[in-house]
Order: sequence, then structure tokens, then C-alpha cells
Amino acid sequence: QRFLILPAPCVDGIIALDIFEGLINKIKFISFLHHQLAPKLTPFPGLHSVVVMDNCAIQHHDKVQ
Repeated sequence: QRFLILPAPCVDGIIALDIFEGLINKIKFISFLHHQLAPKLTPFPGLHSVVVMDNCAIQHHDKVQ
């Protein structure tokens, strides 16, 4: 079995976290953004208002924007 931990770190610690069995795909990543991370974001320039991501292929989807 393989498990993947997907954290969303910030200067205060981890604000969102999910653990997946198997590999992550676009659907799981978008679900994480929608259900775990987005509710904790605030309008700019507030606390937790900027998300920085790398260039991973699963992040190239219209719903991510």
C-alpha cells in the first residue's frame, strides 16, 4: 500500500492536510483545494491570501485557477 500526505504549509504551521491512499491525481487535488484549502483562504492582502504552487502536471487544470 502507498499513502500520500498532501500538506498546505504556512508561516503558522499547516493550515490544510489530507492523506490519500495511492497516488494523487487531478480530481483528488482539486477536491483537496476545494474542501480543505479554499475555505481557509482570505482576500488579499489578508492572512493566508496567497497560494504558491510548483509546476506539477496535476495543477494544470482550469478548475485549479
